[in-house]
Amino acid sequence: GIKRWDLESGKSTTFLGGKGRWAALAASGDGRRVAAVVGRQDGEFVSVIDAEIVLLDVESGVRRALPTHGARLTHAVALDANGERLVTGDASGAARVGGVTGQEPHLLLGHDGPVTDVAISPDGRWVASASGAEIRLWPVPDVSKPPLHTRPYAALMAKLRALTNLQVVED
Repeated sequence: GIKRWDLESGKSTTFLGGKGRWAALAASGDGRRVAAVVGRQDGEFVSVIDAEIVLLDVESGVRRALPTHGARLTHAVALDANGERLVTGDASGAARVGGVTGQEPHLLLGHDGPVTDVAISPDGRWVASASGAEIRLWPVPDVSKPPLHTRPYAALMAKLRALTNLQVVED
């Protein structure tokens, strides 16, 4: 489980607990927020059954679930220095980057296996995701804008065309 200890009194407060549940943690650089992947472990591997992301406000003790990151999570979780952006990894090879307010996260696709680790650079400009012996670096998407996969088809195609310099011309 997850407990907060008062060092002066020696007393603890349990934020999350329960038999058969486990948590992978990430703390924001300022120490105000903790993100936890909580669920039941699936065998020896890091993938989880019925996993959820829980965001904890350390000062107030308030916790809330962020279901938009899916339920096939691994133990890969990271918060940026300000505790405003969350990155998670899942068993299907996707990394997700989103705000801690719970909006739809941006998908970073490309790994063939489960994402086993994620990190955000200290300056908040890059995300690293790992799967097996492979590490990928991604520019952090603008989480204030809707993710590409949520755009209507025409808007998605226009955006993809704007992102490439490849052009097919007649010989």
